[in-house]
Amino acid sequence: MPNYVTNRLEINADRETVQNVMDFLKGKTDEDSTPCYIDFNNIIPMPKDLLIEASTSGEFGMQYIIAQQRKPFNSQDDLKVIQWMEIQKEKVREEALQLGMTYLRNWGKYGYHYDGLVHTIEEEIFIPSDVSYEILKAQMGQLMYVNEKGTFYLIMDQKLYSIDTDKRTPEVLVKDLKESCYKVSESNQYFAWVDSDKEYKSDVIHLMNLKNASVYDIKAKKGAYILPLGFIDEDFIYGAAKKDKVMVAAAGNTVFPMKNLTIMDTSENSHSILKTYEPSRGSIGSISVEDYTITIHLIKKSGGHYVAAGTDAIMNREGDTEEKVTVGSTVTDRKETQYQLMMKNGADASKIKMLTSKSVLLENPRDVSVKNKESQEYFYVYKKGDVLLATDEIADAIVCANNHMGVVVDSKQQYVWMRARKSAQTAFSSLKVNDADKSSSSVVQAVSAMLNYRGNGLSVKELIDNGGTPKSAIENTLKDSVVLDISGCTVEEILFYVSKGSPVFAMTGTDSAVLVTGYTSGSIYYYDPQTHSTRSKSYKDADDWFRKAGYIFFTYLDR
Repeated sequence: MPNYVTNRLEINADRETVQNVMDFLKGKTDEDSTPCYIDFNNIIPMPKDLLIEASTSGEFGMQYIIAQQRKPFNSQDDLKVIQWMEIQKEKVREEALQLGMTYLRNWGKYGYHYDGLVHTIEEEIFIPSDVSYEILKAQMGQLMYVNEKGTFYLIMDQKLYSIDTDKRTPEVLVKDLKESCYKVSESNQYFAWVDSDKEYKSDVIHLMNLKNASVYDIKAKKGAYILPLGFIDEDFIYGAAKKDKVMVAAAGNTVFPMKNLTIMDTSENSHSILKTYEPSRGSIGSISVEDYTITIHLIKKSGGHYVAAGTDAIMNREGDTEEKVTVGSTVTDRKETQYQLMMKNGADASKIKMLTSKSVLLENPRDVSVKNKESQEYFYVYKKGDVLLATDEIADAIVCANNHMGVVVDSKQQYVWMRARKSAQTAFSSLKVNDADKSSSSVVQAVSAMLNYRGNGLSVKELIDNGGTPKSAIENTLKDSVVLDISGCTVEEILFYVSKGSPVFAMTGTDSAVLVTGYTSGSIYYYDPQTHSTRSKSYKDADDWFRKAGYIFFTYLDR
């Protein structure tokens, strides 16, 4: 008997936002040309291995497999299932068993523990959350590790938790985590961090081995700060910068030019130094790790500020030759996507066993209460319902979204960036600098004009004289708006905010800045605070201009 359910969805927003939401929700038209206005798979997609129809034969197949595990203690229900299977034709029986195996695999995959000794599946812990599945997966996917003592570690809500799976009691080990302050090894066994209140000014890195909960402190040399950079395989990478070289730029962003990086062996009771790298030119700005290669992004000082200076690379040739077990996949019409463990030397098929688990009825709940309230702004990159990235760095989110044709939303699920924008934006008018700031640098004047345009006619010079920076002046003044540090983005990427009516603060030199206020198909408009005039540059010239100044941008969005 069919069940008919009617739902009503109301979207209260401007026409453009409503259209974007409807385009996002729209599904494919059915074979009979029936339109699909809302496809919930665009919000939370069904896992591919769950895209199978429920069937009575599949249920009987699963119950039959479970019943076989309970021999000779079969209940009346078990006997009925066994009798049903015995009277079926061979084809029906094979299909029922195949579906039953699929049901059992899915049952074990989504939230349960499989015990290989007694062949049972048992739920260890359950963490309730009102956060969407995709966001939760992106957050918790940063670190999840269970050691032999049954202690479960995870990152959630910018905190590192440890949970005793027996007592089911959570403990916060590290709080207020910033992505620039911590790194996790590939296996999740090692966690390295500096205290968030000492970002870019710490002389100690804490390295925890989650296998035994031991902590090893790495101390900087005299006159230096250190920062965790990442892991290559399980070896830890950190960088060191001279204290007198770490600087707060004119705009208020911190520059951490590293003199060298160090690769450390994380083996228990070792922590020996495997390699120290020092560039022959410039300084180390950041690194990226892929497989067994470390790509080093160099920076150099030019005109009083730092700009990109090329790349260098370090390769682990020994690791590249190690025998590894990799995961491969094949796709067929009948079984769709199948995943296999690819052995370097192959495997003996005659020794492969297929095991099925027993069901276990838990007498006591396994819920663990973990508060899920973010202590700082977080950004999520969505692409067709999937969360590609969860980060507290808006610039990283924008770059990821731009590369993957996605969008960026904040913790309140409000759009903060998308590729779609107006084809052109007339340059903002009525921009002016406060009288108290007219004798200051163009950096101060640009911030003054931005705040004045927003309706906050405060003296920026006074704020900076009291120990502030242009960045902090914007953050402390526009408290009803989302203030965004979009440094590192390109001209094309920052224009979304201009299309939303927000000028973008842009550094053009060591102590000079402008406001990007409009654009056409081939050029941008910018307000020069020193001449109090609006000018234009081609995209290419503007991008080169801002690139030489380090791509330093700030803006805001009204909530």
